[in-house]
Amino acid sequence: MIGDAFLGEKRIFLIILLKNKQSSSTLSLSSTIPPLIELQQTDSTNNRAIELIRAGKIEHGQGILAFEQTEGRGQRNKNWYSEAGSGLYLSICLQPPFLPPAMGFQLLAATVVAAVNTLTTFTSESFQIKWPNDLYWKGRKAGGILIQSVCKGNIWEWAVVGIGINVLQDQFPSGLPNPVSLYQICGKKISVSELAETMTQEICKAVEKLRVEGFDFYYSEYQRLLYKKGLPIELIKDGENLPTILHSVNAEGLLLTGVKGEISYRFGEVEWVF
Repeated sequence: MIGDAFLGEKRIFLIILLKNKQSSSTLSLSSTIPPLIELQQTDSTNNRAIELIRAGKIEHGQGILAFEQTEGRGQRNKNWYSEAGSGLYLSICLQPPFLPPAMGFQLLAATVVAAVNTLTTFTSESFQIKWPNDLYWKGRKAGGILIQSVCKGNIWEWAVVGIGINVLQDQFPSGLPNPVSLYQICGKKISVSELAETMTQEICKAVEKLRVEGFDFYYSEYQRLLYKKGLPIELIKDGENLPTILHSVNAEGLLLTGVKGEISYRFGEVEWVF
């Protein structure tokens, strides 16, 4: 079965998985992470990853990198702007059966924290996490993460971690709300391939740490890096604007906000007002 896993969503939207020959008996990373699969162009690296999983031709920890993506997807099924040769369009295939699907926020938190740390390494700048899965620098969006799940019953056989990062762009279409690239942030032309290799390694390390040590570290880091924590924000629910204060995100991935008292929101219930 295949579905999208976001934050503590109790509901996993599934379709039938036609074929999966890959064994999920071991999770520990070998001393060498499988080499990246590099594509000049594809519709979506997540689509290619799912195809390879079905065919049994992918390994745990292997990444698929495209230099151009024609149908990239972000949260809420929105298109991800994918300028050819200028961004990181990467999907990492992971085997997380140590987690049940309903605990998908743990995997998301670990991968987002690892992504933030990788961006900091390459730019020497500080980044934050905008709930649930966006990578922010000074109020502007540098990238985001989308996880698709391959499940068999209550076993989470595969997770495809799709990552989009603005790397080399020096300008963006006017319709995008608040984008920023790593080049605009630090003034350096970063190698997309090198960033992809490091990102893959760091996310694989994070998943192994999550498996061995549990969620406490990544939950704490997610809270520390949370964008607008303790500050006023404005949300939209069912067409109504909701001024509020962002308190935190709980261990299931629910957004906790409120001016008097506290209200929780699942992913998909509300949108941010920029």
